Amino acid sequence: RSIPNVGGGDNKVLQPGDTVAVIGASGNVGKLVALRLSDTYNVNGIVRDASSVQPFFEGRTDKIKLFEANLLDEMNNLEDGSKACPTSLLEPLQNANAIVICTGTTAFPTKAWTKSGEEDVAGDVLKA
Repeated sequence: RSIPNVGGGDNKVLQPGDTVAVIGASGNVGKLVALRLSDTYNVNGIVRDASSVQPFFEGRTDKIKLFEANLLDEMNNLEDGSKACPTSLLEPLQNANAIVICTGTTAFPTKAWTKSGEEDVAGDVLKA
């Protein structure tokens, strides 16, 4: 399994109406990125649980299409040494002209920024 060159591989500038895939479109940053991109582009939002973010995108369903994927589980279940594309990404990336990756921890200082998840680091981050 492999993904064809995204957008044909011709490095053209995005045009209004093109499709942008947003991986992590249900996170704090990802959903804002997807929402803003949907002002100009069609968005294929790749999320773990579409029902958790559908209310946020209410009124944009004509521009934002959600695809569910659990990439961690899929990557862990690949055959040893395989670098194949997870199956759940094939459809949302098939017609994408660009990809934006918004995975990881939150961009805002929260307890998620600490190793234990118990400390509040917001004050320290804001002071820096």
